[in-house]
Amino acid sequence: MAGAKRLATYTCEPTLEWAGTSGYEARKTYRDTETVTHYSSAATMFQTIFDDLGLSPGIGGRVELKNGLYVIDTDLGGSDIIDLSTDTADYGASVQIDLIGENTNNVVIRNAVANTNDSMFGSHCTFRVEGVTFDGNNIGTNITLLYAGHGTNAGRSLYVDKCKFIKNNGAAVQTLTTDHVMVTNSIFENAQVGSNDMIAFEAKTSGHIQGNSFNRTIGDNGGSCISSGGCNNTDISNNIVKKAAGDIDHGISLEAFSDNYDNVSIHDNYIENGTIAIGGIGAFSITYRRINVTNNLMYNGEIRVLGPDSGSHSTQLKDINIENNMIYDAYLAGIKVKYMAGFTTIRNNFIKNSNISSTSPTSFAGLIYLGDSTDIICEKNDLVMEANADTDVSPYGIRYSDLVNPVIRENRIINRNATNPNYTTTGSITGTKIISRST
Repeated sequence: MAGAKRLATYTCEPTLEWAGTSGYEARKTYRDTETVTHYSSAATMFQTIFDDLGLSPGIGGRVELKNGLYVIDTDLGGSDIIDLSTDTADYGASVQIDLIGENTNNVVIRNAVANTNDSMFGSHCTFRVEGVTFDGNNIGTNITLLYAGHGTNAGRSLYVDKCKFIKNNGAAVQTLTTDHVMVTNSIFENAQVGSNDMIAFEAKTSGHIQGNSFNRTIGDNGGSCISSGGCNNTDISNNIVKKAAGDIDHGISLEAFSDNYDNVSIHDNYIENGTIAIGGIGAFSITYRRINVTNNLMYNGEIRVLGPDSGSHSTQLKDINIENNMIYDAYLAGIKVKYMAGFTTIRNNFIKNSNISSTSPTSFAGLIYLGDSTDIICEKNDLVMEANADTDVSPYGIRYSDLVNPVIRENRIINRNATNPNYTTTGSITGTKIISRST
């Protein structure tokens, strides 16, 4: 049939302003038919539409949201407040649903359900969202705004572009056992007290967290801005991360949580307070391979790479590259590397001052700290220790201890601190080693 559409399209809008009655209108176009339905509840409207696209045509479709406020004030009793596919009513692996707003700032979906440990939208199919503001409204406890993937039908994908997430008290975006995760060109701000990470993701096949802006100086500044529990073939780049002054929690973190990491690039991000953190503490078996941290600009932050500090650390972290980063006034060390299993490169970084939050030269003091690791190359870094009445600031250029097969050479250190040395070492240094104390 000429002009027929393969996928159904819904166009939705609040009706109060133009119709004089509260509620929402949904206009469905499918092939050569068009139907209009009025809903008093936005939650009911979304759930009905999603089930229709996922179960009735069974091929997915598109939902277009006109400008206006959509209030989620009803819990329909599913595993999430609004479910896109469930274990009992699975839409199928081939179904994709698109939710597209007319204008990011003017299409607002606001939570009004005071649940606990729940999600406003829980997607278990492939879901693409664009041009929508998700407003947690600080209602409920630990409410995730947009959740993707879990249960027996996990492993679908999530794509988010040009969205805004505000006033969340759980995660803003969270994915578990999800194939492809893409969050781009979006804004995250005004997280509320007790909130979790702004993005908490697992990407089984690929991940792209790019071009987003995170502001945790408003509301609660705890938790990560970008946190992963396991990902592969992932690019985290060109994000702006701002946390409150004095906050040394994670800005970007690859945590030893649930799955392994391979081929991850963290590059060209701007971070103001907070850390780039890789690994964790305690005993863990999660492995990290081919991790690149390059070309990031950081103020009052640090790059922290830690293997397990209990049990064996002979296999977990290998092939880590830290290169061409610029770090100013780190709260602790500028770059801290400890308990590495092998093949770590720290090269061509610029670090100016460190340890500014400390009142004594701590074990992690120094612009670069290296400890309890095998096969580390630390070379051609530019390190600046300014003159300061408080000698705890930048107490050492490079501090290293208990290394096997280290290469430390051609580092350029400008030391205007008369008290503390360019290099200091403790413990044992064994194996083949090159230590050239360039200044």
